[in-house]
Amino acid sequence: MAAVSRRTRFGALLVLIGILSLFVGLLSPSAFADHNGKPGEHAPDDLGNGNGPPDGTTGPPGNNGTIKIDGEPLKDPGEPHDPSNEPHVPCTFTLEYAGYEAMPVVTATHTFELQAPTLAAPGQSDVLLSGTAVIGDDDASGARDIDEIVPIDLGPGLLASGAVPHEQQGFHVKVTVNAPDFSQGSDVKHKVFWVEPCVTVPSPTPTPTPTPTPSAAARAVKVTLPAGFESGWAMTLTGPGGSPTETVSTNGAGITNFATELTEGTWNITEAQQPGWTFVSSDGCTFTVNFPAHDG
Repeated sequence: MAAVSRRTRFGALLVLIGILSLFVGLLSPSAFADHNGKPGEHAPDDLGNGNGPPDGTTGPPGNNGTIKIDGEPLKDPGEPHDPSNEPHVPCTFTLEYAGYEAMPVVTATHTFELQAPTLAAPGQSDVLLSGTAVIGDDDASGARDIDEIVPIDLGPGLLASGAVPHEQQGFHVKVTVNAPDFSQGSDVKHKVFWVEPCVTVPSPTPTPTPTPTPSAAARAVKVTLPAGFESGWAMTLTGPGGSPTETVSTNGAGITNFATELTEGTWNITEAQQPGWTFVSSDGCTFTVNFPAHDG
């Protein structure tokens, strides 16, 4: 009987220890706690860094968001697309945000900067363009779920930078994206890629149409009776100011061509009388110039 009683008490002691171990296990807060420290599911092993609301209910935890440089024509968010990055794009392309968690408001900033070996000219900035985008309007669904598409044009920035493109690759550019809202750790993402040299056709500077300057000249004709003595008569042209401007003698045909360009106003032509001759009459020795009627 004594031997049987000892085995019974030993068996009862083992049962008591087992119950106590189970009770302690149920009270342990670390055995069944999620990543927010609440009793429930077991904490996942891939927390990582990224964006996610404080309660972690709108998508897989971790750094879910991604960005893509896309040289294809602009697409609508939600339209199927290839998530692979394009290392060579033209000056105009799109920056795509994809796979970010659904949150009330997530504002991301993006900055494009030149990288070696195609840095800006001395005294110029390597920053080509900066901007913002509102993302995270739906649950994180991977890199094929576009949250926002931002059209990018680096042409003006590259032109202002004075950078010289690589002969084969073009311009070396890095984009930095920050999405700090609800970030769980680092919120920075980078992409480095090449941009083709921009085909910039400068607008031609219109050539102003010159305004023609009106011009006119005076001419006098000498007539003598009897004929044949028309050469060598001095003719004087007097302008609107009243002062003589030019004196020219008639040629063998009795013609005087004045070189003075006439302006608007009243002009007068007088001749110097020669001995033995009597002045008879004149026709139009005083005249008025009006442009454009008298142009040419």
